[in-house]
Amino acid sequence: MFKRMLGQLGPEYPVCCIIDGVSHFETGLHGWRNDIMYLVACFQGIVSSRLDHDAVNEVASVKFLLVSTDKSMVVRSVVPTDDHLELRAGRMATRSWLRSP
Repeated sequence: MFKRMLGQLGPEYPVCCIIDGVSHFETGLHGWRNDIMYLVACFQGIVSSRLDHDAVNEVASVKFLLVSTDKSMVVRSVVPTDDHLELRAGRMATRSWLRSP
């Protein structure tokens, strides 16, 4: 249904999907790991079909952001490395480029 809805949107309607706390769903509890892996596979299918058809059909752009404060171990293994963006929290004030001369 989601994929069909996306097919009806033109390029003037970008779609963003955010899943926060993705690592919490990597547990085997209640089948959550299978569910999150199925969802990621669906996202990847949508992205690859968009890459194949964007220039021809002028379809909406779709962006997926999978976020977690804890390190993802399962989902990150199936997402291509080129699509990873890692931001680590740190004590920025201790970095030398922030110190005054």
